[in-house]
Order: sequence, then C-alpha cells, then structure tokens
Amino acid sequence: MHKEHNSFSGTVSRSKVRGKQYYAVVKGPYTIPSLVYENKNVFGIIQGSTRYLIQFYIKNKSEVQKCFLKWYEEYIVPLRRTLVNPEDLHHNFLNTDIGYCTSNATISYLEHVGIQVTTTCPHTLEQNTVI
Repeated sequence: MHKEHNSFSGTVSRSKVRGKQYYAVVKGPYTIPSLVYENKNVFGIIQGSTRYLIQFYIKNKSEVQKCFLKWYEEYIVPLRRTLVNPEDLHHNFLNTDIGYCTSNATISYLEHVGIQVTTTCPHTLEQNTVI
C-alpha cells in the first residue's frame, strides 16, 4: 500500500536577529595574471540572500585587509545610511574560511565596525558553498 506524503503545514521559526549574512573567499593564484595590472588573485564577498557579488582583483593575498576596508566604506556604510530603520542592518555576519581573511587586524577592524566574523574549516568548500 502506497502511503501519501503530505507537505509541511506548520510554521518555521525565524531568528529575531535582523541583519545580513556575507561570505568571503580568496581565489588564486592563477597562472596567467590579468593583462592590465597583473593581478593573480580574486577576493570575493557575496551577500547571502540576494547573492550580490563584489569582487576585488589583487596581486597578493596579503591585500585582503585593504579589500575589507574598501568593502566596508563603499558598500556597508552607504547601505546603513539609506535604511529607514537602522536596526535592519545592525547585525552583520561574515563567514569565511581560516586563512588570509582572518588576520587579527582584519577581525579586530570588522568587529569594531559591527561585523561579526565566523569561520569554517580550511579547504572545506561544502561549508562555504554560497561563495
């Protein structure tokens, strides 16, 4: 006898913390650099729900902290200014692997501006599948 499966009809509990989830990763080095600036690495940050991707092309992975500063100043600060209710973007979370994105200086800066850094295990792409 075939049993019929009903779809879920209950309610889903949603977090009361309002904010945005971002994911970041550094890719490279690539064997063939870019033609103009000879960049060999790409640093990307993607917003979790909209999948809005911001990429920085860099020569060295050590330039990641500068990319975070630029990302914060050019994207997060203006976004916070445009919100009617600043609580909508009070909590920001950045998920990345343990590597160039998680230097002490970078983590300190991000936490100072209100962005909580969470990490995944290195070399486990399945834990950071959004980016």
